[in-house]
Amino acid sequence: MAALRHCDPTLSEDQIEQMVVMSSAGWLQVFDDTKGKRCFAVLNEIRRWYFMTSKDLALFASASEDARGDINRFLDDFRVRFGYSFHSVSGVVQDVVDRAARRGFIASPEEYEILREIEVAGHDNNSECIALIRAYEDKQE
Repeated sequence: MAALRHCDPTLSEDQIEQMVVMSSAGWLQVFDDTKGKRCFAVLNEIRRWYFMTSKDLALFASASEDARGDINRFLDDFRVRFGYSFHSVSGVVQDVVDRAARRGFIASPEEYEILREIEVAGHDNNSECIALIRAYEDKQE
């Protein structure tokens, strides 16, 4: 979405959403039409979409400072509009926490940004994660 917005600033938000994302109304209709255990399959598909999209966002963010800024604005806007972090939906945050904890350090700026959301969201009860964040920040100075 950020790339489309960057390439053609005249596109409206609705036009971009129609080009890229199945509308929330569409997903609600799929979910409403799905019965029984298949509902879990729909939820898992949505989680997979968030997971793959979060990987795409990390890749795009590494392309340039402009792209990184656009993606950070999107993530901030998403959090404000929907009341939760984009990455938290897919379990990406916990996966990154687990990998960084096993490794003992944060390996990339993208990993740092994901872990940093824990503090921003006020979930600072994970002292190991916070220690990894501080160690990464100290290295960057």
